Amino acid sequence: MRKIISLFIFALLINCSTKSEQGETIYTKMEIKYVDLNILTPIEIDCTSFESFFNEDVKNKVITDKSVIKKFVSVLNQLPIDSICPDTRIMVVLYDNKHNKQKICIDKFSVFDGSNRYSNTESLLKIINEILIK
Repeated sequence: MRKIISLFIFALLINCSTKSEQGETIYTKMEIKYVDLNILTPIEIDCTSFESFFNEDVKNKVITDKSVIKKFVSVLNQLPIDSICPDTRIMVVLYDNKHNKQKICIDKFSVFDGSNRYSNTESLLKIINEILIK
């Protein structure tokens, strides 16, 4: 009887750990499209207009280092909620292991992930700066 209970508990633990691993989003690539954060424009640039407005001025960097991506996502997940929509100067596109992508629009003060708005932090700006300098 003990063997059956032990086997049942073992199977239950394996099943639970497998589900949590499958439910986790794993980002495999990060693309940063950006212009100078200090560029002034006569209008606010929303996420959908970013690339068309800045057109030739947009620079692009692709990151596949999973530790860098994980660090970025970790800081992103800790941002405080805000109500301000960014005047976009940086667009980050995260690609996951299921070929989905998530666009994140950023300015000096705020971040928009497509559904929520956040206050930007020095930590996030520092990580982006470190990535762009490499």
